Amino acid sequence: MKNSLFAISLFGLPLAAATGSRAIAAETATAPKTETEQTQTLLQAFYTDYCTFVAKGPDSAAEQKLRDCLTPEAQRKVTKVRTEQFYDPIIRAQDFNTNAVATISVTHVDGAWYAVAYLDRYNNRCVIIPVKATVENGALQITDIAIQ
Repeated sequence: MKNSLFAISLFGLPLAAATGSRAIAAETATAPKTETEQTQTLLQAFYTDYCTFVAKGPDSAAEQKLRDCLTPEAQRKVTKVRTEQFYDPIIRAQDFNTNAVATISVTHVDGAWYAVAYLDRYNNRCVIIPVKATVENGALQITDIAIQ
């Protein structure tokens, strides 16, 4: 009798756990995104688009993307770095390899700060860009970018 109770509980626990985890997964899938998750998703989309534009060469689409997503203060900071130091602080480089677009990732760090990372295929190193961003009325607003 003890053996049969043990066997039933042994086989019943994984089934109960699996059923419970499916319920939690279903809840998570339908739950609305937090502000942090939304910002992270929009920042990932911004960097993917921007880097794709930069990789294709000089294009006004990249500049329009900056005007749409950077606050005026952040735009001034980017312009100053570009003219004085001759690199793009958005990507911490002068150009971008199309193959590196697939390696872009965004991680929440603290508060409104995120770490955007990608594999620099030219130098075979990971580039990490600290970016401060929020979402206002559903639109991404990059408010600051740490300069090297």
